[in-house]
Amino acid sequence: MKKIGLILIIIVFVFIIQNLLHSIYGLWQKRELLVNARNEVIIAKKENIALKEQIEAVKNPAFIEKQARDKLLLTKPGEQIIVVPDKLIVEKTEEKDEDRKNMPNWQQWLNLFSHGVK
Repeated sequence: MKKIGLILIIIVFVFIIQNLLHSIYGLWQKRELLVNARNEVIIAKKENIALKEQIEAVKNPAFIEKQARDKLLLTKPGEQIIVVPDKLIVEKTEEKDEDRKNMPNWQQWLNLFSHGVK
């Protein structure tokens, strides 16, 4: 009789310990889930702030004018649009770099302070 009681008590304790370990493991996983959710909230708040700043920038009349000029090629009355090919800009920049390399150092400094960058 004592052996049966002792076996029942051991079985109950094993069952309780198993349930406690399962609960601890479940809480540990939920803690990890909570940390991940907090990180996602922080990221979402930063993104929200950035989007609000972007909305404010878009409401600015200067931004609207710049977009109308750049994307829609609109002009103010009396203005004309001049399109310069990218290839021409690159060639001119390369020519200036070559000219600058051929100049003596003192002349480059003189040009920088007297006429601006050439």
